[in-house]
Amino acid sequence: MQLRGDRMDLNRRGMAAVTDAVMFMTVMMLVTAGLFAAGQDRARDVSAEDVCDDLLSVTLGLDDVYDTDDGSPVRLHDAVAGYLRTGQGRALERAEEAAGALVPSGRAFLLSFEYKGAYAHVGEEGGTPASGFSGSVTVTGGGRLSYTLWIY
Repeated sequence: MQLRGDRMDLNRRGMAAVTDAVMFMTVMMLVTAGLFAAGQDRARDVSAEDVCDDLLSVTLGLDDVYDTDDGSPVRLHDAVAGYLRTGQGRALERAEEAAGALVPSGRAFLLSFEYKGAYAHVGEEGGTPASGFSGSVTVTGGGRLSYTLWIY
């Protein structure tokens, strides 16, 4: 702004540039917020099948499941089958932790297992299911471990 006597003369080109910059920043903030919100919606739409695929790829150390110094790798589904067969170890706790990490935050889930007539589940129901998936996998010790996951 320039002072000329008693009045101020506004530099109109400078004011237009400031207005353009403010408008540009506002539009960019709205676009960024829209992209962020769209990304959040996709995170909530994770399917139970995707979560099960990821769960089946989890490998733990033997010492994570049993009280031992042996850190040999063991697949989560093998550990769960071992738990269902013997009732020993922390395989169900590890399955619940892994499923909880894979299911989007704030969503309830129920994960059920069956192996040679023994059943167990982790998580809890939470209303109307948004996604569900059932499958089975061959276990190293023989037989098949069946599983069902419901995401609420």
